[in-house]
Amino acid sequence: MTRRIDPGGGPPRRGLPCVCLLPTAYCLLPTAYCLLPTAYCLLPTAYCLPPPVPTFHLERPLCPGAIVTFTGADAHHLRDVLRVRCGDPLTVCAAGAYWQAVVATVDRHAVAARTVAPAPAPWRPPRPVYLYQAMPKGRGIETVIQHASELGAAVLTPLITEHTIGRRADGAGRQGARWQAVAAAAQRQCGRPHPLEIHPVLTFVAALPELVGALVALPGAPPIAMPAGDAEVRLVIGPEGGLSPAEHTQLAERGALLFGLPAFTLRAATATAAVLAVVNQAITRTSTPPSPTAVRLTANRS
Repeated sequence: MTRRIDPGGGPPRRGLPCVCLLPTAYCLLPTAYCLLPTAYCLLPTAYCLPPPVPTFHLERPLCPGAIVTFTGADAHHLRDVLRVRCGDPLTVCAAGAYWQAVVATVDRHAVAARTVAPAPAPWRPPRPVYLYQAMPKGRGIETVIQHASELGAAVLTPLITEHTIGRRADGAGRQGARWQAVAAAAQRQCGRPHPLEIHPVLTFVAALPELVGALVALPGAPPIAMPAGDAEVRLVIGPEGGLSPAEHTQLAERGALLFGLPAFTLRAATATAAVLAVVNQAITRTSTPPSPTAVRLTANRS
């Protein structure tokens, strides 16, 4: 419930719409204490948007009127996190097709929904982003997986680089099931249409054949210049200690492009979110030609 406010305690004046974003129960001060004129309340009522409709995924196709039963983690997320009730809307992605649905029943072990009509597909990046991320310390890779899922990366390949701390490719690979569970939880949270694909951990040398023409994030470099075309974007983010000079040289020999962010040096997981946001924005500017400020890595970079 929203409440229009106006100084002086009188009824709201006509003109620019004004809203109080707190529920009425939380508006504890008398109206006389709302000292700003109505003209300073710049947020129109139309911007009070309903919460997004959650999306859930199935492998089998559906038809109008079909009953879908969610159990396990999906049922827990619907019942205990989203707290859905009978009649609440859902979106179901079934074998790549999207359906509007409404919750039919909610019980202790399952949530059932009924499909109503086809639904439009949600946003996805115009070009797939293949992220090559150096393994951070501890469980930082799980935060990387969350950010990569929420920001639309298609594929994540964890890397072992020269400056990676305390990781081996064979030992990290044993955590694949845990990582897939983190990606699935992030997918439920953000409603992305397709799950993040997590590839096995690779050493930097083993990944090099895939990094021809890749974009390489480096603090202090010029802004991003997205290469033209509709091919996938391969993106490299190094460890918190940075890529080594030898690794930069190897990328340079394969035509990698260097770019940076207008920010301080970031932690690995924070860099994932920031870099993917910038890359997504650059991808969507399809009508803008590549910037002349792009810097191509040179083989003799120190």
